[in-house]
Amino acid sequence: MNVMAHAHWVGPSRFSRFRLRSTAAERRSRIYRADAHAVFRHIAGRAYSVHVTDLRTERASVTITNLALPSSDIDLFSDEALADPYPVYKQLRDLGPLVELTQHGVVALSRHAQVVDALTDSQTFSSADGVGLNDLSNSAFQGTLIGSDPPEHTRWRAVLAERLAPRSLRELKTDVVTRVDEYVADLVSRGSFDAIADLARAVPVAVVLDLLGFPQEGRDQLLGWAERFGDINGPANDRMRAALPAVDELFGWLATTCTRDRMIPGGFATTIHEAAERGDIPEDAVVPLMSSYALPAMDTTISARQRPMGWCTSDR
Repeated sequence: MNVMAHAHWVGPSRFSRFRLRSTAAERRSRIYRADAHAVFRHIAGRAYSVHVTDLRTERASVTITNLALPSSDIDLFSDEALADPYPVYKQLRDLGPLVELTQHGVVALSRHAQVVDALTDSQTFSSADGVGLNDLSNSAFQGTLIGSDPPEHTRWRAVLAERLAPRSLRELKTDVVTRVDEYVADLVSRGSFDAIADLARAVPVAVVLDLLGFPQEGRDQLLGWAERFGDINGPANDRMRAALPAVDELFGWLATTCTRDRMIPGGFATTIHEAAERGDIPEDAVVPLMSSYALPAMDTTISARQRPMGWCTSDR
């Protein structure tokens, strides 16, 4: 479960989801368009004012001093929260747009507007030092799409964007629909099947990985690696440590098995190797960028199918 999709956190340490780039003096004088920025004054215990102006109306500004944030001892990485996070997300939203999570020493941005402000302001909120709550995760994912800022992030994203453009995806639609229809027809012919194991989990492996261009060898392990991805970014607890081998195995597979000569021609991830051959990106960027395809392809695709199916079969 990738909780960062719903509750982002900020703070002054390297365990933060984002880090503030500007100095304390700059923060005292800047005009902010989002109250999310004021959280850093609170965390650092500084007693200075934050000047806030409504940029939509350009009306007179107000000065806020000694802002007190709501706090919570909610643990977003507990077994209960990971199994059903939505009641926890609602609790955080009800407390306010910014909530200090005392168990982790960070502040959660719990509402849409504040999350968007942070995600669209890389000059203030940086992802380059990592997006997790532990040193090992932040080190492992440096140089990946989620662990970089512009201009590097823009450069990496451009390599992926061409194959993910609407026109390119539309060209694939007929082939994908045909393959999925054939897969579903086979399942229906059995008389009964497990919608989660046989459909939601199997289709991405059977179809998406072909589109990405990854070789057959090792595909059966990719799903397991992807399932541990969310655990890697959490606090340094037993769950995180148990997931560490998955990171080494994934990057090892990408480096030794997913070589240029073994990738499927025309695959999305294959174009990363081609970009390196053209000199568009350095060779050492290939494996980190391929991980940007491998992990989300499994994690988000499977989750998107599992949850509606879970709702359909739930007693709730």
